[in-house]
Amino acid sequence: MGSLDVVSLLTGLFGGAGATLLWETVLKPRRERRSVAQVLSAEVSLNLQLLAAALVSADAKKLPPDFRLSTMVFDAVAERIGELRPDDVGEVVFLYNHFTNLNRLVEFYVQYVDDLRACPPDAPHRGTIVSEIQSCIRAFYGSIDKAVNRTNLVQPRLLRAAKPWWSLRKWRSQQSQMLCLDEIAQRMQLSEDHRSAVMDAIHRVKNAHRGDAT
Repeated sequence: MGSLDVVSLLTGLFGGAGATLLWETVLKPRRERRSVAQVLSAEVSLNLQLLAAALVSADAKKLPPDFRLSTMVFDAVAERIGELRPDDVGEVVFLYNHFTNLNRLVEFYVQYVDDLRACPPDAPHRGTIVSEIQSCIRAFYGSIDKAVNRTNLVQPRLLRAAKPWWSLRKWRSQQSQMLCLDEIAQRMQLSEDHRSAVMDAIHRVKNAHRGDAT
């Protein structure tokens, strides 16, 4: 049901002035709040998956140069953020500061890597560039933990705003999954153990073939 249909229905029930007042002060703000929260929760969900992927493939010696969290939706609805509840507005802005900071750290890292590649081996400032690269890596993975924790806090707020308890959308949609850092660490360890087992099996096969050849 569109906005005009709702206004027409309310006009028939409450009269022109009453319908306009009810629409402008109660129904329209709630609709706008749900709309903003819904699109933001979708983008936050996408970023949560990107954060999980970055953690699973974490490398202490480098950063994924193509890593980038999405902020397109937030930028598009920035002027409408005020439609959310006041306490939710601050949480959302704080969360997207984390997202922006992670993106910038990767941009800095890529630039420093390019500088290092262009730097002569005997250049006196080469060590400074290497130090900056290492600082970016440490800051990135430290910030990811904070971003995940903040996302797990903000996402339920957005989902409650987008799909209130009385909304049919709430019961038709799947429950949002939070990202557990301990679970990610366990998956990373299992993946590493699996890779080690596979490599051991490959080495055994190679050694067996070498023994047969001799």
